[in-house]
Amino acid sequence: MNHDAQDPGVPPSAFDAGLATAPRPSSAPAQASGHVAAHAPAPVFDPDRHHIRAARWQRAWPAIALIASALALWWLPLGLRWLHGPDEGRYAEIARELLASGDWITPRLNGVLYFEKPPLVYWAAALAFKLAGLNAFAARAWPALSALLPLPVLWWVVRRSFDARTATTSVAILASSLWWIGNGHFLNLDMSLSAFMTIGMLMTWAANLPDTTERQAILRMRIAWIAVALAVLSKGVVALVLPGGGLALYVLATGDRQVLRRLSWFEGGLILIALCGPWFLLMETRNPGFLNFFFIHEHLQRFTSTIHRRSGPLYYFLPIVIVGAFPWTSHLASLRHVAWRRRPEGFQVERFLTLQALAIFGFFSISGSKLPSYVLPMFPPLAVLLAIHLQSVPAARIGRHLLASTGILAVLVAIAGIVMTRAESTNPVAAGGIGGFAITVALGLALLGACGAWLSRWRAESPSAHAVIVAALAALACGQAAIGGYQFIEANRSPVRWLPQAAAFLDPATPIYSVDTYDQTLPFYLRRTVTLVDYVDEFDAGLRREPWRQLPTLAAFADRWRREPGAVAILSRESYEALRESGSPMEVIAGDGRRVLVRQPGSVLP
Repeated sequence: MNHDAQDPGVPPSAFDAGLATAPRPSSAPAQASGHVAAHAPAPVFDPDRHHIRAARWQRAWPAIALIASALALWWLPLGLRWLHGPDEGRYAEIARELLASGDWITPRLNGVLYFEKPPLVYWAAALAFKLAGLNAFAARAWPALSALLPLPVLWWVVRRSFDARTATTSVAILASSLWWIGNGHFLNLDMSLSAFMTIGMLMTWAANLPDTTERQAILRMRIAWIAVALAVLSKGVVALVLPGGGLALYVLATGDRQVLRRLSWFEGGLILIALCGPWFLLMETRNPGFLNFFFIHEHLQRFTSTIHRRSGPLYYFLPIVIVGAFPWTSHLASLRHVAWRRRPEGFQVERFLTLQALAIFGFFSISGSKLPSYVLPMFPPLAVLLAIHLQSVPAARIGRHLLASTGILAVLVAIAGIVMTRAESTNPVAAGGIGGFAITVALGLALLGACGAWLSRWRAESPSAHAVIVAALAALACGQAAIGGYQFIEANRSPVRWLPQAAAFLDPATPIYSVDTYDQTLPFYLRRTVTLVDYVDEFDAGLRREPWRQLPTLAAFADRWRREPGAVAILSRESYEALRESGSPMEVIAGDGRRVLVRQPGSVLP
């Protein structure tokens, strides 16, 4: 045996012992005779192979322990919080109604037609409910899984382009970025969209690697188009516009037209039609006018106008990216050294990633509709660029950056907590919720700060990848503390806490009304829909088609209320005072500063 090829984790004495004691199998050809086979030497234990396997496991177990710890931190807290409004309550209720009705084509929210978004997230949540029951863990299972789906693809593609250390660092940075953690632990559409957009981007990148054959490029682009189709089913045609815009910018900036040739346009179009077409066709067939509403109202008008009242300045997403990239924010400024790096020839990976991120940021910055989660798809390309940069950064410097950024964020959180507490000083319950949230955030930041202080004293030669992994695990724990702490705020705002008090007055036949207000989580926890009164908002399109599903005025509600003894209603404070002054019989069950839960205690009136 050649000692130059020894496994570095196995001591030389083990190899020497193996050479001295292990008999070598005969190289003579096997005989056909059973008599000869009976005298063949019995299998002999090979200590060389045993020690090599043991050494490999010895080297692998720290990585296995880290991955197991990260997965436990990722999955275990999912069911520990109530569903939060509005997004979690909305999408969980749509999925619940889909499962209850058996209609997997037409989405409904609180019994009203809901045409705003495609169905993939609803389908996934409904399937999770079917498998695991109607609970918060099942509701959040799909976004949690979606956040993990691109990680192995990211590792594989980055490893092929760079090395295993850069690949591992990319995965650690993305999985520990605050905005990726946050959106992976709330039921929303943007995580599913981002996950499949990321896979599509990565497979497009993989199809253009220098050592890729034509056959491999075709296969990788097929996977990319499948991912894009699933992204379209997650949130709409923005899944085509964003990567398409980034790719167009890349071609214009680099003149690399080879990437266009490898896109497999025709086959990609067929994949999109095959995967997305049936649902859109069925929806238009069952609900004429759906396509016009979906593509014109929900896409074109949302982008070009402020019809949804979600406008913001051009710099709206800048603070979201800065905070969302935590704990790696302090390294963002250094990306200028790698973002526009030019390779001598071939696919310009760094420029491709940079332009993908800029296309997403620019598109939503000029949009008339802005929500914080819209820029989530830009975090994967940023993670890779950060990983490339951090390969040349010593571990001690990473620790100092982590310590400094944690301190700055702690100060900002403290200031925000003081401001919010003073703003809600008239509501001590809400202020207490903010205090509890601030405490959990402070504990998470203390953990992360301690990690940064420890890393800042690390003097190893080149442990940057190890430092990133340690910091990432601490950042994941910090993020989970912050997310868990939000329950203190939600517990003081959600009507779910009233349900035990209302249970004595509710049965499946009890009429329930929501008057001049609507909480997205209420129907999900009631396991039934409520009748809307004098409330439209996002139900406008559905109520235009089915107006009988609401009571349009307080007067209409007051008339019906007097004739339904035992009925229950949740009202805004203003509507409660107006109805009480008009003489409507109401017994208060529970309430807070904004809403009141009442029942009708009287008897049937003529």
